[in-house]
Amino acid sequence: MAVSGLCGIHCALVPLLFLAMPSLQAALFAFRDPRHGFAQWLLSLGRWEGLVVCTAIFIAAVSMGFSYLRHRRMAPALVAVVGAVLLIAAIRGPGAHSLALHSTLAVAGGSAMCAAHLLSLNMSGRMRADRAIPADAQ
Repeated sequence: MAVSGLCGIHCALVPLLFLAMPSLQAALFAFRDPRHGFAQWLLSLGRWEGLVVCTAIFIAAVSMGFSYLRHRRMAPALVAVVGAVLLIAAIRGPGAHSLALHSTLAVAGGSAMCAAHLLSLNMSGRMRADRAIPADAQ
């Protein structure tokens, strides 16, 4: 869940960095600007986005698989699949060509992944609580 939470925070905050793009772009072309290295680093992050998305989807798939074995409910896995589809659409589908659509799809996908993990944790916790109550006490 921590990874999907960080993903959601990342997807929400990165579009705010684009507000600073004019000054960062100026820093890119002015080699003596102290922000030149930071601007180059930000540009290089775009190459890693596909790897980060694939890693998040893999972690979610493994997590949802183990969670399903525990609580036998498909709802968290379905929410995770929706999140994965949104993330893939953000980097490879229509979101790859529009900054606003990319940001919207990425934030929605990261949020859906985080929601899937929270839902799964809630269901797993509920299952543990149900097992702790003796049958004759109900």
